[in-house]
Amino acid sequence: GECFNNEPVFRHLSSADAPFVIDVPESTPAGGRVAESGYLEAVDADEAHSVIHELTEADPPDHPFNVAKCGGDIRLNRGAALDHHADPDSDAPEHYDLTIHADDENLGEDTLVLRLRVTDVDEPPEVLPPAAPPTAREDAAPGTLVHRVEARDDGVNARFAFAFEGASDFG
Repeated sequence: GECFNNEPVFRHLSSADAPFVIDVPESTPAGGRVAESGYLEAVDADEAHSVIHELTEADPPDHPFNVAKCGGDIRLNRGAALDHHADPDSDAPEHYDLTIHADDENLGEDTLVLRLRVTDVDEPPEVLPPAAPPTAREDAAPGTLVHRVEARDDGVNARFAFAFEGASDFG
């Protein structure tokens, strides 16, 4: 009989799609997957061969990702965080280009180029703590400024609306 060796192939993607783009929300938790399990896996039709996945190239080289040797899952490193900046002067990369190599250890291999694009997630603004506890004089005239609330938001064209909750009217 003839002996055939099938090369591993990335099941859902092909090198013709290179670079294949996956949007990764900036809110992806440390240790979290960047795509559903098995989506980036290379498989080999030869049942006796398992496929080893390896990250062989990355731009920028100090990327925060790791690739599981078995299964090809790409995860955000523990302790890492992504940040999407609308500011063009930011140092945070807008995307990461990764090259994944799949090898069946029987002379069969495939390579996939991915672009992981960091996407913005609308996050609530951060209310900054006051420098000192707010106080108001009992005899303050109506309309007197008694406290200034400050907040910050990294979003583009962020606007704030403040409302009093649980306020009392002692009048």
